[in-house]
Amino acid sequence: GHITVNPQGRTCNCGIKGCLETESSATAIVRNYQELRKSSEEITAEDVYHRAKAGDGEARASFARASSYLGIGLGIIINFLNPGLILLGGGVMNPGDLILPAAAEEARKRSNRASFACCSVERASLGNDAGLIGAALWARERALKSAGQ
Repeated sequence: GHITVNPQGRTCNCGIKGCLETESSATAIVRNYQELRKSSEEITAEDVYHRAKAGDGEARASFARASSYLGIGLGIIINFLNPGLILLGGGVMNPGDLILPAAAEEARKRSNRASFACCSVERASLGNDAGLIGAALWARERALKSAGQ
């Protein structure tokens, strides 16, 4: 999440401007929506998603902006690591239909053609629970090792 995708962006909690986390997270989607609407309405990213699906232009623009920055980050990763697969998880992937296709298209534009052709960008099947499941499996493995199994 701390790859710079917008050098003129907001300062992230890590101190760097325009991090992927700052520009394409659920928080960014809400913030961008509020800025576009010139409103401080209390709203969630899920609310913005439902509004986008209903045709709200500012909600769609907020997702488009997040998708663009996510695509820039994906392009950086593809060009640098040349992975065969990138799995995207977390709450922002719940509305995958509004963010993933546009992000993948942006990544295609910013990636080496051959590298992009060999890389699949997909939504992680465990969604927002991936980190919790991984931590639980790691703890289980450590417990089994310390028990001598």
